[in-house]
Amino acid sequence: MPAFDAERIVRVADTGLREASLLIQRELGDAEASVAYLRWWYFGNPSGHCPIYAYKDGADFSALATINGFRFSMNGRSKLVGMPQKVLVARVLRGQGVFGALYGATEMASRDEGSDFFLTFTNAASTPIFLGKFGYVRGTAPDTLVIPFNPLAFLRPRRYKRVDRPSDAFLSTGFFRFDNAVEKTADYLRWRYHSRQPEQYTILEVPADGGSTAGYLYLKKISKKGIPIHLLMDVAARAEDDMPLLLSQASAYSSRHGAAAMLAFSSPPIDEALGATLHKRIAGRFNFLVKGKDAAETAALASTRFCFSFGDLDFI
Repeated sequence: MPAFDAERIVRVADTGLREASLLIQRELGDAEASVAYLRWWYFGNPSGHCPIYAYKDGADFSALATINGFRFSMNGRSKLVGMPQKVLVARVLRGQGVFGALYGATEMASRDEGSDFFLTFTNAASTPIFLGKFGYVRGTAPDTLVIPFNPLAFLRPRRYKRVDRPSDAFLSTGFFRFDNAVEKTADYLRWRYHSRQPEQYTILEVPADGGSTAGYLYLKKISKKGIPIHLLMDVAARAEDDMPLLLSQASAYSSRHGAAAMLAFSSPPIDEALGATLHKRIAGRFNFLVKGKDAAETAALASTRFCFSFGDLDFI
């Protein structure tokens, strides 16, 4: 393998996704990282922002860096946030500065195209590099809430109804938006849960008193060490006052359908809605890093409590 050559760094368009997919599968064994998946996750994202750079070795890619953009509601204002999600370097290239050069190209492009700041969840290997070389600091990582199986769910009236998708009427009229969170617009929800493999999600419609719709719940069933668990992927509530009803119905569905527990990310609206409901809080499971335009903004981001959902992190 020749020495690192910055001239080999190229921006990846839709036509380069085959090489990107082959690199991910070759280096990580990620069979799910197909061309179709990458096209959906990056180029299908309604934010329209996804700088991807690769190190090209002949016709193949030897390294890859990606940022996916998401619109966040921050204190009532819409911000474009760049979220680095994949920085991958082939073993034969490691130690030559490729990691830093590729990441630098994606960040520069993201800034040039309007990103206001950056948030990322990193693994054990990349965390010290983001902290030591790229100017990130640790943010306030979300706690995980574990709502255990409740046998009383079988005795209480069931109010939810499983549906294929939320009604267009509900989505078009607007619904409760978490602050300091990804903007869950109608376009976002359609892209995220209905445009690719919708069968992996359970969507529940919950009526309010009086016949209107209180909101919709997105759940995903997984297995941890052979134990079935439901993840609360997202909540689309008519109003914040509907959150307690929606969470109680999500937990009831989870218990009725054989899960040992339902997991949700902690946030002020979720915590308030759970109230005295039995649950366990688990902290410190994620490396969550932030970076602003300058030191002052970075410090402000580090102290911000973001409202994440499992749907925000469910990517390859």
